[in-house]
Amino acid sequence: MSAEAAARGGGSSVTFPTALIVLALMAAAYGTGALSLGAFGRGRRELVEHGRVAALLSAGALTVASGLLIRYLAVSDFRLAYVAAHTNRALPAVYKIAAFWAGQEGSFLLWALVLGWFAVYVSRVTWRRAPELSARALTFILATNVFFLLVMVARANPFTLASPVPDDGIGLNPLLQNFGMLAHPVTLYLGYVGFTVPFAFAVAYMLGGGSGGKSTGGGKTPRKSRRGSLDSAHTGSPGAEWLTLTRSFTIFSWLFLSIGIILGMQWAYVELGWGGYWAWDPVENASLIPWLTATAFLHTALVQERKGTLAGWNVALIAATFFLTILGTFLTRTGVVSSVHAFAESGLETYFLPFMAVIVLGTGYVVARNWSRVKETKPLGSFLSREAAVVLAGFLFVAFAAVVLWGTLVPLFSRLASGREVSVAAPFYLRSAVPIGAVTVVLLGLCQQLGWSRTSTGPLLRVLAAALGVSVAGSFALAWFLAPGSPAPNTLWGFGAAFLVVLSALVLFARDMRARRSSTGEGPLRALAALIELSPRRYGALIVHLAIAAMALGFAGTPFRQEATFVLLPGQTATAAGRELKFTGLSAEHLPHRVSVVASIEVRGDGLASLRPEKQYYPNYESAFTEVAVLGGLVEDIYVILEAWSPDGSASLRVIREPLVAWIWIGGYLLAAGTLLSAWPRSLGVNPRAPAGSPNE
Repeated sequence: MSAEAAARGGGSSVTFPTALIVLALMAAAYGTGALSLGAFGRGRRELVEHGRVAALLSAGALTVASGLLIRYLAVSDFRLAYVAAHTNRALPAVYKIAAFWAGQEGSFLLWALVLGWFAVYVSRVTWRRAPELSARALTFILATNVFFLLVMVARANPFTLASPVPDDGIGLNPLLQNFGMLAHPVTLYLGYVGFTVPFAFAVAYMLGGGSGGKSTGGGKTPRKSRRGSLDSAHTGSPGAEWLTLTRSFTIFSWLFLSIGIILGMQWAYVELGWGGYWAWDPVENASLIPWLTATAFLHTALVQERKGTLAGWNVALIAATFFLTILGTFLTRTGVVSSVHAFAESGLETYFLPFMAVIVLGTGYVVARNWSRVKETKPLGSFLSREAAVVLAGFLFVAFAAVVLWGTLVPLFSRLASGREVSVAAPFYLRSAVPIGAVTVVLLGLCQQLGWSRTSTGPLLRVLAAALGVSVAGSFALAWFLAPGSPAPNTLWGFGAAFLVVLSALVLFARDMRARRSSTGEGPLRALAALIELSPRRYGALIVHLAIAAMALGFAGTPFRQEATFVLLPGQTATAAGRELKFTGLSAEHLPHRVSVVASIEVRGDGLASLRPEKQYYPNYESAFTEVAVLGGLVEDIYVILEAWSPDGSASLRVIREPLVAWIWIGGYLLAAGTLLSAWPRSLGVNPRAPAGSPNE
């Protein structure tokens, strides 16, 4: 029988690994029940300790099961339908391991594994600071994992046996045989799963959980911070404790979701062969939407910590972010939307829809019933203040997310309403969402110049006038450099927003360094290093804003894209994007897992470079797969696709000029660096407000 038939499985499963998943499910379910009885009201404390042990047992069982699946994949054990469906003997070893998360079943196991160890972290580490709140939050974390483990046991078991056992497997989809497969799904899942933790703490707080200095279930007394209280950041805000406890988790999740999105863009850019990096595909959007709401949350949480307001808004935002991660998983895993990234229809909607309904209705009920815990008691402050600008930016991020969510769900709604699917193409997003994004970037630049509570208008206007003038001039100059003529308004918006953020950040760096040097006499580099050491959160945020500006610059270069197609014989040349391309001939490469037809091209312009675009052929796949060649640069990429060839040796080559794309990837690296710096703890014993010239965060 064929590998395709065997990969469908025979209904039975490998006993021991399946027993481990069932054990993980039973432990998580028992832990949920024990914590529900022990952590709420006047519960029995020994049950809380049982819940902590159950969390560790569940994570341990999932770890062993995951290790076994990796072993089965590595040794090509085709007794498992999952191994037969996603690997074959010729597949390179690194992609055999990556096949762990290539399919439906493995992806659910990865989700459960990550969440299982997050639960252990909460039960062992966060517990020391706030045992009562952690116990209640752990209840919801384990309950979430019960859902995913239940889906695995019922419908998505990676240890189902193949029937009969094939001699070889189907192999990994060639589009997945890319470096992006090693990192993109994992980072995306770390981001998705991580938002379960702050959501659980928010709900736990709304239900009355708080540290109170009280130990639950044998936990230690909450540890105080250097400033003398558990919540070292808030200023009397209702509900700020859960923000402080989960700040690292929130930043961690946001960082990995950001990295996952950027890696996915790079993967699409080099693998799909159409010259772009973002197609507003429903599954792409499914990762962007929670990123937008999480970004809004990170900003407005800062206002709650500093000013003691927006407590209810932040609970709603983190709940929406968690729900959107589940919705994104639903869209990707159930096949209800058409996407190059989505899995085939699986029937899992019968599990996900009730679960999502429970999240919405349950969270809504908890928030409504306990609204007094987050009722606003303090005014927001002056309109011309940083908190007001941050709140406005938060609203814009949410508006951006709402537009993208609507465009993503329109095909599904139209199919349910009329039986016909109405698709939403890129122009809808470019008209509706992109302008919101441009205004948001401008506002980020403005936020950097505003003070908390109020701002003096004179200095602000002088800085903004200078920055605005330079931004406008720079926008026109860059647009003219890329393509002399009349630049599109959207392009000028993008360039201007990016320049404004960069100039605003540079002004702040220069101002702080000047103040530091005048008081200490330090050199420029030493002063900058000292400022960053004293206030990593402030300067990490500035670097993240610079990263967003760099990415905005890259996005704004899209309208200047140019492409042309040439049919060349060996030795012939063509001119594209100011460069001379010489086609030197075709060759064939034979590897154990594929055969490639390679075009060799010499590129002459600013030096000499070689490009080798390919068409690749894989066993079990009738169609050829495109492997593009990219000559990168800060100003533009030259992107070459081998489209076809003829018996006379000629080749059809599509050459695309992609301006400023490199700045998107540079922005991604800056974003990661800035986020890590922002999350870095201050050195022990250092008071950031003590030295003269140190900034006020």
